[in-house]
Amino acid sequence: MEDLAKKSGIPADAIQAQKKQFEEQIKNMSKDQAIQACQAQSSILGMVK
Repeated sequence: MEDLAKKSGIPADAIQAQKKQFEEQIKNMSKDQAIQACQAQSSILGMVK
């Protein structure tokens, strides 16, 4: 995900802020919710590539 963001021209500090926010959201989810969120993000990334 970071590589795609870098290629899109998004500043490194914005990428890191988004990454930290995503990680915090994942920590606050149940295990099943976190798995679904990660799978959804992977699916979106797969479509974008």
